[in-house]
Amino acid sequence: MAAVDRSLNNVAGGPAIVVAVVLGAAALIFVVAPVAITVIGAFLESPRPGGFGMPALSLARLAENTVLMSITGAAIALGVAVLASSIAVFDPRFHRYYRAWLLAMLFTNPVFLVLGLSTLLAAWPPFAATTAATAYVVLPLGGLVVQSAFEEFPRVQINAALSLGASPSEILWGLVLPASRDEITLGGLLMAIYAMGFYLLPSYVGLGRTPTLATAMSTLIAQLGDWRAAQQIAILLIGLELLVLLGWWILGRVLRRSGKSP
Repeated sequence: MAAVDRSLNNVAGGPAIVVAVVLGAAALIFVVAPVAITVIGAFLESPRPGGFGMPALSLARLAENTVLMSITGAAIALGVAVLASSIAVFDPRFHRYYRAWLLAMLFTNPVFLVLGLSTLLAAWPPFAATTAATAYVVLPLGGLVVQSAFEEFPRVQINAALSLGASPSEILWGLVLPASRDEITLGGLLMAIYAMGFYLLPSYVGLGRTPTLATAMSTLIAQLGDWRAAQQIAILLIGLELLVLLGWWILGRVLRRSGKSP
């Protein structure tokens, strides 16, 4: 019997090992190797021509615009996603339409969105227009994560709370939101990191008046052909994304230690 149990455990653990190996190989091929190549090309190869000579103050301004645009746009989109998902919990018809819209937007050509948003938001201040457009574009990415978490919450608990006289707001604040806190923060994280690489929105919707690290990279490549300088900015952009990931991880640990995370 013990031998049979060990065999079953080995079989059950087999797929997990395969998945871990595949994910590790994918991370090595698509994350670690490209970053290493970028670092070598940007700083270590010699005598490769080019290089970034922008003052530190200008670099700081680009980084500031990148963080503000991405974080603010992601925060707006996350608020809309939580509100819409909360409504969908109690309205099945809205749930179907909202999910269909998220899926449709997820597969919409970004260039189509850029052209439309640049026209619709032409009268807005550049930063406000870029931030609003960013929120609209990233909403499906994090919105599906939040909506799925709300959808998976046990309907039995919601019906039981309603039968006991609890209001929808009490159910949301007392049950659904605490149970979905990890997914909500993950959705916001995905949207913020995704938005950091935007360059079409700041260039066209923001009329080029909200330069970011991504737009600087595009300009250096398209107008100057300076790939090495673009690589150096890419390293800075990757560093900012890693800082956001680190902040999210630290926040998660603090919430868990304080007992505020489920």
